[in-house]
This record gives sequence, structure tokens and C-alpha cells, in this order.
Amino acid sequence: MSLVSRQPEPGGLLETVRERRGHAREMDQLQFQHATAKHAEAFIALQERSTDLKLYGPVGDVDGALREIAENILYLLRLGDELVGCAAYRVRPDGSVYISNVVVDPAHRRKGFARAAFTYILQRNRRAPRVDLVTHPENAHALKLYGSLGFKVESRRENYFGDGEPRLVLARCDETTSPPVAASASGPARSP
Repeated sequence: MSLVSRQPEPGGLLETVRERRGHAREMDQLQFQHATAKHAEAFIALQERSTDLKLYGPVGDVDGALREIAENILYLLRLGDELVGCAAYRVRPDGSVYISNVVVDPAHRRKGFARAAFTYILQRNRRAPRVDLVTHPENAHALKLYGSLGFKVESRRENYFGDGEPRLVLARCDETTSPPVAASASGPARSP
């Protein structure tokens, strides 16, 4: 996989990812658009059509979307004008990275978009000493994807988001921070 990587600019610089395996035509057209406050409604709409409440928790309101955009580096994944997913992360003061959100529209799952989003984030943060996320223990497709990218389960936390559901904390540290060359799993992924 090769990435065309540019610094995002406020207002939505588009960045294109090229994928050489499966769904190559769509992957050639996949673009990462840096989200701003003007994208809050589109972000909420994507979350609403993509979210399983048990696995991901409740979808937020406009204030929550604005907070997510302000507190993270959030990209909208687009195929032309169509919003097919999003990916968000934040860099902590110690240089570690928390992947806070990766979600793919159900109509576009199992095509490699979540893998592309994770690979994009991992490439942009390849020098981070640690990259972590949380997910529901029943999110089998996501767990398979995360494992293929070198994430390992560190712990299980009950009622992590106050929604009565447990979450697993997964991390990649130091030597595994850059993404593996060969990986085959893809699927729906969101790390609330």
C-alpha cells in the first residue's frame, strides 16, 4: 500500500489512498478529508446509519460531534462526493496516540476501508511510542482487523463508557507502531 500523505489544512484538504488488493477501483478513489465544524451534521448522520448501540454506544448530538472534531484529528472518508466512513485520533502530550473513532458505512463494509483508515493513521503516527483504542469484546470483525495490524488486548474494562457495556483496551507499542506489510482482514470498525 502506498500513501499520498500531505498535511491537512483547515477547510478540508483531500488526501488520496491507493490500495493494490481487492476493491482496487474504489480504493483508488478513496479520499481523506480533514473534518471541520461544518462537517458535524454529516458526521452525525454517518454515525447514526453505521452504529450498533450495543457495540459502539449511543450516537452523540451536534455538541458531541463538534467536540469530537475539535479534540481529534478527524477525517471523513469519501468516494467522490459520497461519505463512506470516518477516522479520528488524537496525539497525547507523551506522543502516544489514541484512535478514538473509525467507522464505515454499512453499505461499504468488508471492502478494506477500515483497514485503509487504520493504515493511514498508523503511517501518519509511525513514530508514536504507543497507539491504543478501545472496542467492544463482541466486535469480532474489528478485533480480527486490529489483531492483523499488530494490536494486542491489554485489558477488559466493565462499563467503560457508562453504557453498561464492557470494552477491551488494545495497543501497539514501540516496535509494532508501523503497520505490517501484509494483512488480509477488513471489516467494520469504530473505536468509540
